[in-house]
Amino acid sequence: MAAPKAGKWDDFCDCDGLIDMATAAKALTQITGGLGRTRFMELLRRDDIRLLQVQNPRLPYECHTKAGRAEVKFVPTPNGRWVEQTFLTPKGLDWVASKLGAGGLANRAA
Repeated sequence: MAAPKAGKWDDFCDCDGLIDMATAAKALTQITGGLGRTRFMELLRRDDIRLLQVQNPRLPYECHTKAGRAEVKFVPTPNGRWVEQTFLTPKGLDWVASKLGAGGLANRAA
């Protein structure tokens, strides 16, 4: 039986197949010019993208979770609290790359 074809974002995915914002920013370095996590998340709030909410800036709009572009999980913090964190799916990273003008064919970060 042949192994399934690897996706172009598989190297950036965690064990759940999701991509955290810092890793997504790194994956799109050649498109964005090397934004860090915070600036990348600011970019995702722009009017022409609107992936992350303005009123709750760490969470995606519901339409993106329903479309399979983003997922929200609770993750532990160093002080033992749990907080919501948004992750992109490979489909979501393709969507962001397309919105940024890469046609979904973003170059991998070296």
